[in-house]
Amino acid sequence: MLLGIDIGTSGSKAVLMDLDGSVMASHSEEYGITTRSPGWAEQDPEIWVDKVLHCIRTVVSTGTGEVRGIALSGQMHGIVLVDKEGNPLRDAILWADSRTGREVEEIQSLVGEKTLRATTMNRLAAGYGLASLYWLRKHEPAIVDRAACVLCPKDFVRGRLTGVFSQEASDASATCCYDVGSGDWAWDILKTVDIPHGIFPRVRHSTDQAGTLRSEIAAMCGLRAGIPVFHGGADSGMAGIGAGVVGEGTIGLNIGSGGQVSTILGEPKCDREFRTSTFCHPIPGYWMLQGSTLCAGLALKWFRDNFCPESSYESLSAMAAEIQPGSEGLLFLPYLTGERTPWYDPYARGIFAGLSLKHGIPHMVRAIMEGVVMALEQSYSLFRDMGIEGKQIISMGGGARSSLWAQIQADIFGVPVIPITDGDACIGAAMTAGVGANLFGSFQEACDIMVHPGRRRFEPNATTNDLYTTLKGQFRNLYLNTQTV
Repeated sequence: MLLGIDIGTSGSKAVLMDLDGSVMASHSEEYGITTRSPGWAEQDPEIWVDKVLHCIRTVVSTGTGEVRGIALSGQMHGIVLVDKEGNPLRDAILWADSRTGREVEEIQSLVGEKTLRATTMNRLAAGYGLASLYWLRKHEPAIVDRAACVLCPKDFVRGRLTGVFSQEASDASATCCYDVGSGDWAWDILKTVDIPHGIFPRVRHSTDQAGTLRSEIAAMCGLRAGIPVFHGGADSGMAGIGAGVVGEGTIGLNIGSGGQVSTILGEPKCDREFRTSTFCHPIPGYWMLQGSTLCAGLALKWFRDNFCPESSYESLSAMAAEIQPGSEGLLFLPYLTGERTPWYDPYARGIFAGLSLKHGIPHMVRAIMEGVVMALEQSYSLFRDMGIEGKQIISMGGGARSSLWAQIQADIFGVPVIPITDGDACIGAAMTAGVGANLFGSFQEACDIMVHPGRRRFEPNATTNDLYTTLKGQFRNLYLNTQTV
């Protein structure tokens, strides 16, 4: 048996899997984001630990068989500062945090935008670890001075499980504190912005063993002590692995709290204007080209929680399916916490445009679904400009579990969409544990055995694609005509 754990933005999940890919048990626990000021997005790291332990206890109590390996996946870009005992010194600052717009500008001035991008292979954005650390250095210097270590979310939780604190390459490269080409921390940049070098731990690969399960944690969860725990990886790459996206050139589209379009590269490269991101892939020796929208499933969750909290996502999708493509003239910009690709605008905000008396909740839900996919298609258009174009798209996350959302993806992207409903970051983490424990010879072998693709395939409708081509132009212009900077 293998145990995969995901520390997400909206909740944590654990899955217990057999070596043939059968899910023996899974459980998830939700939590929220703390917003103490406009644009802030934080979470108490102790909540992650509590929820993860509950998830592990639940799946272990319902599963059978010996767990032979554990690995983790986690939300990207966020940071946790801990003391020498591994205790958090403050709440974690998340990827969705947009407070650091001014700090991004200051870092670019200090380091030089050209140097920053050439080293990290990314355009620095609010919510990235480097910007958050610089903000803390300015506004909460005592916290930084007390810190023994800076960690990404999954690395913090893994440290609690094993007692060993370290970082992993795919998450480290998503902080903009990392030299993606050389595979080490960007020491010169960190020195320039006065971030102490001593807080950055050693960086390891996803399949490297981080330690073993501590006896007290094992006793709390109903497991044996000493189970090997592997580093795992950033959730975007883990979700791809869980869906079988392990080969160069395959296009993956993930709609979780945030949304990503990604592909695997054999060498690091990026859009010439650095509107895309280039991270180390969890598969050692590969890189991941990615474009991101900050509010994907999070936008739908925000709408449900505030306007129809009694409704399930399934019922919302069913309502929206009764509305014609284009939502009868209603457009939605899903920029509730700023936006990443292609705008890198922390001040962008969400908009419903074209509202009239004929519009109701079903129209608004469909407009949200369409707006999220239009935002993601802007990333895919950058891929095409780089000569990267897939014959089909592998859809993951919540966008794969909704037939309506999958069809919207096919119609907006204009290529067939294959939804993988059983693959997620948790499964990718479990597979990583299998590779790390030498139960599989490679990630490809793990996918061949453990990933069971469904038979559904959504073909683009030519007429609807023409409609969306027009709406994509209106969507882009809506942002450009309302941007505040």
